[in-house]
Amino acid sequence: MSKAGRLKHKRAKARRKPRLRRNQSPPSTKRRILRGLTRAWDGVSLVWKIAGIAFVILGGVSTLYFFTVRLSVTPRETLNETDPFTTVFVLQNDGQLPVYDVTFVCLENRVTFTDGNSIENTAVSTPFFNVPVLGANAKTSAQCHPANRFGVHPVLNADIGLSISYRPSFFPFHRVQVFHYTALPTSNHTWAWVETAK
Repeated sequence: MSKAGRLKHKRAKARRKPRLRRNQSPPSTKRRILRGLTRAWDGVSLVWKIAGIAFVILGGVSTLYFFTVRLSVTPRETLNETDPFTTVFVLQNDGQLPVYDVTFVCLENRVTFTDGNSIENTAVSTPFFNVPVLGANAKTSAQCHPANRFGVHPVLNADIGLSISYRPSFFPFHRVQVFHYTALPTSNHTWAWVETAK
């Protein structure tokens, strides 16, 4: 190849080689990673893209659910100090979102009376207790009434569960929480409800 041909070949090769503009730095690591992720995303099929998006949304909603839905039950005033079942239980929504369709059921695990009679494993619903919406930090109250008082005989001891059913915000299904309490006699012949593990 002649000298003129070699020179022409070098010029053509130089034109094909990409040049950096003056004062232009090469792509940063962040940009290279972003380009790689973009190429990888473009290579994923539509089905997997939809599944991935659904998984992220489900994870976000679940996190919101577990960190914002908090209900608590606290025994408050006792209308008749000699009868623990006249105690008013206050239900409070401690979360930042409202809950819906709140119902209250008293589970009488074991209630014994002074005449020897007892009630075991009985669920007593409160028909009039149905709260359509319990807002954030809102409260409501209910009582746990025994299924059968066996006349006027006083209570000897009681072990109950307060079952609260509700539907959290943005969820189509209901959730049930059970709070366990035991009635203990006090030194001044009154009663105190103590929360237990189960």
